[in-house]
This record gives sequence, structure tokens and C-alpha cells, in this order.
Amino acid sequence: MNVYFILLRLFTAHILADFFLQPRSWIVQRRERGIKAPVLYYHVLIVGFLSWLFLGHWGNITVPLFIMITHFLIDWWKSGRPDKMRYFVIDQVLHLTMLVLIWIWFTHAQLILVYDGFNVISRPQFWIIATGYLIVLHPFSVLVAQFTRKWQQSLMSHTDSDEPKTGLPEAGKWIGYMERVLILTLILMHQFQAIGFLITAKSIFRFGEITGKRGRAEAEYVLIGSFISFTLSILLGIVVAALV
Repeated sequence: MNVYFILLRLFTAHILADFFLQPRSWIVQRRERGIKAPVLYYHVLIVGFLSWLFLGHWGNITVPLFIMITHFLIDWWKSGRPDKMRYFVIDQVLHLTMLVLIWIWFTHAQLILVYDGFNVISRPQFWIIATGYLIVLHPFSVLVAQFTRKWQQSLMSHTDSDEPKTGLPEAGKWIGYMERVLILTLILMHQFQAIGFLITAKSIFRFGEITGKRGRAEAEYVLIGSFISFTLSILLGIVVAALV
């Protein structure tokens, strides 16, 4: 049996137990009562049972027992933390790290990981694709911002300083990150039709959103920034795909 398939099954057990079989009320009760919450123990038992079931080696109790103990400790720690994204991410990273560690111990996959990892990073295609994704993130953000600066300054000079600012902080930056990553990914997957839908959907949405606020000037500023971002991402995607 492929050792990676075992890890995938343990991940599946974790996802089912942590997201599908854990009601929101359990999380709330755990946050309120901590280690005294009965649902914490119910949840850990479900995690252990699914891990044992999905592992497929039903005579082995070390793996599910390790997962249960570490899952309990991590959830106990998280129950005393605020409901914020960073704690959710830390919680999930810790859970997945424990799964990987017990999987390595169970399958003796150390050498396989080293060999496969070296095999991946030694390929030129890996570095070409990785460099492509890095470029569409920060360097292209700077390039788009520099290219559209004169229009941004012109727009701001014609804007009433007392006018309330709308929009979420840095939302535009993250929208740009995601759209460029999506375009590069779609090109590498040869899904060119989907790029057309993405460009059309964003253009219609953004134009319709702002035409009633500051008029044509802001609409043109937003659209030119979007199309510069699209053009750069598509051109880079074509280059990366050709090199790969």
C-alpha cells in the first residue's frame, strides 16, 4: 500500500471529525467550560475512532491513541483562546503536524519523504512554477501600483477630503493577489475559458459597484488597474507554461 494513502486517510478522518462531526455548540461549550466540557471528550473519542477505522490496521492502537492524546491537548489549549483566525490556523497546523509525525513513525517514511522531496525540488519545473507564483504576488503588485499612481493621484485630487472612505482596508491588494494566482493556476491547467469568466465577472461587478459613487473617473481607474493586472498575469502564465 502506498504510504501517502495512509496519510491521506488520516487527514480525511481528521477533517470529518473536526469539521463535519463537531457541532458549533460543542465548540462554544468547550470555549466556555474548557477541560470540564463533556463534549471535549466526546469529540476526542470520535477523532480516535475515525483514525482507527480509517487507518485500516485495526490491531494497532498506538496510532489512534497518540492522535487522541495530542488532539485533546491541542483542543484544550485552543479552548482558552479567543475566536480569532490565527488561533484556528495554529490549531489546525498543530493537528496536521501530529498526524504527519505519527504517520512517519508508523510507516517509516523518513527516507521516502527525503527522496521524494529532493526529487521535486531538483526539477527545473518546480523552480519555474514557484518563481512564477512569487512574481504574480508582490512584484506585480508593486508594478501595478506604480503604473496606476498618476491616475490615483488625479482621482484623489478631485475627491472631497470630507467624503467618508468606503471599502475594506487592503481588500484591493488581496483581491489582486488572488486574481493573479487564479489566472496563473488556470493557465497552467489549460483552463483558458475560466479566465474569460473571471475577467468578465470582476469587470462587471467592479464597474457596477463604483459608477454611482465617484462616477466615471473611479470606474476607469479601477478597470485600468484590473486589466493591467490581468494582462501581466496572462503574459507571465504563457511564459511559465511554455517553459514548463
